[in-house]
Amino acid sequence: MIELDVRLTRDDKLIAFHDRDVGGKPVASLRRRELTAKGETSVPPLLEEVVELAGQRASPELLSALGQALLAQGRPAESLAVWERLLAREGLSLAARIQALRARGLAHASTGNHERAAISYEKAIGLARPGSPGLAAEVLVEDALVSWLSGGPARSLPLALRAKELAEGGATTLQARAAAAWVRKASSLGASSDFRSSSRRRFAASSCSFCAASWRRVLTPRT
Repeated sequence: MIELDVRLTRDDKLIAFHDRDVGGKPVASLRRRELTAKGETSVPPLLEEVVELAGQRASPELLSALGQALLAQGRPAESLAVWERLLAREGLSLAARIQALRARGLAHASTGNHERAAISYEKAIGLARPGSPGLAAEVLVEDALVSWLSGGPARSLPLALRAKELAEGGATTLQARAAAAWVRKASSLGASSDFRSSSRRRFAASSCSFCAASWRRVLTPRT
């Protein structure tokens, strides 16, 4: 297995590059073209180029890194292609398949295809539920948050109740884990680069704060 160090440059390029710093400056503060070695013209390869070069030998971890990076960069359609490629693999581990389905669901939601997003999330929940109800509850939390932002509480709260039922089937720590997952996802989505304008970011942040408060009421165990 080939191990790679992946860095994000100042111009938002995800590159395969070993060093964290160059000339005393963090790679994150430099543009990709500034990382060319003295006397050379080549630049560090993009993660996409590495995956393309690896072809069928690209590991699930490498494909997952690329898929997540593309999604974080606001390129959900390209991210979807990576997740489809990964899910088509035979012998993919259960954990990797669940993660890929979750990510594919978020990518579909990012393109506005909420029906396909729901299908992906349901597949992930179905795979996780038998052996890991806590993970299934977390996927439900993510699905509910995305559904809230696209369809409001009528679409989201039934998913919240399902997560609560799963959490109640376990220990109190499982219920707390589901609630914590909601707050974490709400916070991360509220600050997502998908919301490029300040007004949209403020709307997303306020919506997510309201969602988080509502979910805490739903998920908090009764004494």
